Amino acid sequence: GLFYAVRAFLRRRRERPVEHGRVITIGSMAGVAPMGLHTGVSYSAAKASATNLTRYVALEAAPLGITANAIAPGTILTETVRKAMTQEQRDAVAA
Repeated sequence: GLFYAVRAFLRRRRERPVEHGRVITIGSMAGVAPMGLHTGVSYSAAKASATNLTRYVALEAAPLGITANAIAPGTILTETVRKAMTQEQRDAVAA
């Protein structure tokens, strides 16, 4: 998924350079720091991987005029998340 898409983009930019390019990935705070919620090791590992991939892309792609940034939203109160949280956790997220 993400790795193959970024690799294809960078290959194309090497063949046909542009003045500016952007790589924007979607991560999660679960991949950056331990969360109060148990999001699961697979989810957290995948999001940490996306964040680290973005960091390395930023370094590798900089000479091509390409920047790379990751968006890492915090908890989104979906019904599934609400069910997994205590009332105290829900109140803290809402504050």
